[in-house]
Amino acid sequence: MMCIRSLCLLVLSSAILPGMLLAQGNGLRRPTTPIDEKSCVTQECHAAVKAMPTLHAPVATDDCMSCHEVASVEKHTFSLAREKAELCTYCHEFSVEQMPVVHEPVKQGECLGCHNPHGGANRSFTLEATMPELCGRCHQDVMVGKDFLHGPVAEGACDSCHAPHAAKFDNLLDAVGTDMCLTCHTEMIPALAKAKLQHKAMEDGCDTCHDAHGSRLPMSLPMPMTELCFSCHVQIKDRIASASVKHSAVSDDRACMNCHSPHASNVLKLQKDVTVTTCMSCHDKPIKLDETRTVAAVKEVVDPKLH
Repeated sequence: MMCIRSLCLLVLSSAILPGMLLAQGNGLRRPTTPIDEKSCVTQECHAAVKAMPTLHAPVATDDCMSCHEVASVEKHTFSLAREKAELCTYCHEFSVEQMPVVHEPVKQGECLGCHNPHGGANRSFTLEATMPELCGRCHQDVMVGKDFLHGPVAEGACDSCHAPHAAKFDNLLDAVGTDMCLTCHTEMIPALAKAKLQHKAMEDGCDTCHDAHGSRLPMSLPMPMTELCFSCHVQIKDRIASASVKHSAVSDDRACMNCHSPHASNVLKLQKDVTVTTCMSCHDKPIKLDETRTVAAVKEVVDPKLH
């Protein structure tokens, strides 16, 4: 049995008043005559347009017709006043012509692919609530399979390394090579400046040895440390493989970094310190190999009173 309320709604919906059209799906009636744009947003009509913390200026001032134009008064339909990026650049002075690398949506004039024209959580008017959600809509593979994330990635600060619209360098980077990384890792600048020797790999940038977004391994290494070092130092790899007695420091604990600095040093071969001091970081105490063998401590070699 139909209730009284449903019956009344049915009668009202079938008796459309002059100058009104029944809107599909919500029981509201569309105007069929011209209306003042100041009355576009009400509690019943287009309420979501203003339901955001920060509003686009035309929305805040009820200037709907700066972006929309009437397509049909009778059907109460509208079209955009301009196409693609021209809809935005009509008011916003914006040009990427001088930039060699342009983000694909910008290149296609698809401002509305990232921005809500009515407003948003902040002045950027992005469609998603957070930057990882916004960028991840296209770049969803950035964090897949990575147990250790680079700080900016973990914080969702994609724009700390990438420009959203256009840039001078590939991948929309603000800088390249070590310059990019040193904008944050400033503590390394004086250390590198003082060092007599720098790891040759750094000439090609930090991403030679680190993944800029993250990795399954600590320090965002793309592969285990020994494999990473041996990918360049093939001769050392072969010498170790063919040796009948292998130095455990090469594979245990921090492996190559037990003795070498990965970035820069004042000692040949990028050693952390002069050879004897480096050796004494382990051999200043007995090292037990198994139940029958112990490597004796030889700390006397650094005793200034002995020869």
